[in-house]
Amino acid sequence: WEQRTEKMGNSSVFGYQIDAEEQKKITNLHKKIISKCLDGELKKESKILDFGCGYGRFSDLFVTEFGCNYFGVENTEFFLENCNDTKNKKYFSFNKLKEKKELDNYFDLLFVFAVFGGFKKNKLSNIFKMLEKKIKPKGKILVVEEISEKEIENEWNVRTEKYYKKLFNNFDISTKFYFLEDNKIKQIFFGTKI
Repeated sequence: WEQRTEKMGNSSVFGYQIDAEEQKKITNLHKKIISKCLDGELKKESKILDFGCGYGRFSDLFVTEFGCNYFGVENTEFFLENCNDTKNKKYFSFNKLKEKKELDNYFDLLFVFAVFGGFKKNKLSNIFKMLEKKIKPKGKILVVEEISEKEIENEWNVRTEKYYKKLFNNFDISTKFYFLEDNKIKQIFFGTKI
């Protein structure tokens, strides 16, 4: 992944090398979908945890459009070196997130866009348990992941809707939103911590 980001830069988060203009179009489409899901669900000043934020492509959506405080978590040095903290945007590594006990029960929303497929099952289960602790009681998750009828364990792991519902068992999950991209189903899991 480190080599890929060094070679492809920001386009590495899209799965293939594309130019900046196309990245912008795709991101704007994704922002519209996310906005529709979150319509009326976030209060101003909500604290958003964007796990696997990459270069922070959704940070402006949360800060500008929703008036939230944004916390991007990323382990790729290339991205962390190029993300700048501001008043409403903070970036840090996954290890820093784990260490910061003051961030337990802190976030109003955990946002994850096409990141969990990069982890094997046992590692993902442990990661999600830690992330779950960071979400306030009655806090929300919005997770977008590719799904299929059968699980595919490979360089990128594709899982079933049933798998994710089990992973998110401490949340009241809705799966009414999804979209097709590159002939693949991107399922949106949105729910409130029970």
